[in-house]
Amino acid sequence: VKGVRRTATSHDLNSAIIRQSELKLELLTQIGNSVTGEQNEWTLAQAFDATCNLRWNAEESKSWKKLQQNGENVLRHFGKAIPLSSITSERIDRFAQLMKEAGLSGGTVNRQLSALSKMLQVGVDKGRLKHRPKIERKRESPGRRRVISETEEAEIIHTFQQWGLEEQSAVVQVLVDTGMHS
Repeated sequence: VKGVRRTATSHDLNSAIIRQSELKLELLTQIGNSVTGEQNEWTLAQAFDATCNLRWNAEESKSWKKLQQNGENVLRHFGKAIPLSSITSERIDRFAQLMKEAGLSGGTVNRQLSALSKMLQVGVDKGRLKHRPKIERKRESPGRRRVISETEEAEIIHTFQQWGLEEQSAVVQVLVDTGMHS
């Protein structure tokens, strides 16, 4: 694709056949665009760059580095040269399935899907993609509950009292004593 040799490693024959089909489609799309002269559409790499400039930077987000890492993971899976219009709901579902098979949690899968969604939305917003495909989010675990120890409770209350925040100290004491939590 665009003079760059593309290779991929798959764990089984079905994955290899799917990846081969994706690479062929990417190549055919690139050839079709060069024949028709259609150059208005972005590649995923162009959408990634635009998203980094517009959203995933130090001025726009505290977690911009992690957002960019998630975007880079998406680029590694789909390839930098894939046209945005070639990223279909079916391909996205396959991407999510591969991540789940690799043992990633629902939350991690959703962060990757969110990165892809944002890049596609920037493409739509900039007129480089007609519409964003539907992206099904995965179920996330409820997280873990942590119970603070009596020592931690005493330290928190003592710290609030040292700071002169008696009201906050009393609130912590009520929350801990009653077992209230969010």
